[in-house]
Amino acid sequence: MGTGNIGMKIASYLKKLGMTIHGLKNHKMENVENSGLIDEYYYPDNLNGFLASCDYICNILPSTPATTGLLSGNRLEVCAFRKPAFINVGRGDVIDEDSLIHALNAGWISKAFLDVVPIEPLPHSSKLWEMENVVITPHASGPYFTDTLASVFLENLKLYLDEKPLNFQIDFGVEY
Repeated sequence: MGTGNIGMKIASYLKKLGMTIHGLKNHKMENVENSGLIDEYYYPDNLNGFLASCDYICNILPSTPATTGLLSGNRLEVCAFRKPAFINVGRGDVIDEDSLIHALNAGWISKAFLDVVPIEPLPHSSKLWEMENVVITPHASGPYFTDTLASVFLENLKLYLDEKPLNFQIDFGVEY
């Protein structure tokens, strides 16, 4: 879920493992759609079709009014046949905790790997801590973040000085 820079990087790794990649994206972007990494694209109007087709659902969507609660309620019931694993490395508010717990207990999804959760840090009282089919990791970018940030800054500085478009710009019209 999400075919921006991070999504395409993840897709490139998974493609090398021989996986078939389905991508959920908000709008058409020809440069991404012609990348050869995504085998089939889905759009928000066919979210149920996308979810039902997955063995793994990897959320990397940004937090926007359109994505907040996107998987909450009974949305994941369409996954009951395949029982995919849910991986959340995007934003925690794509699904509320009660809906996630219900989807796991109902068997709609088999496992959850959570780097992000709706409330961070996850309260000690959360039932997610007790669930055997849930893995929770600390939401941290890792030891190389400073080096990466410096590289991005220097590359964007060079682009700016050359009067070229910058990388990783936020489009306030779409809120990410």
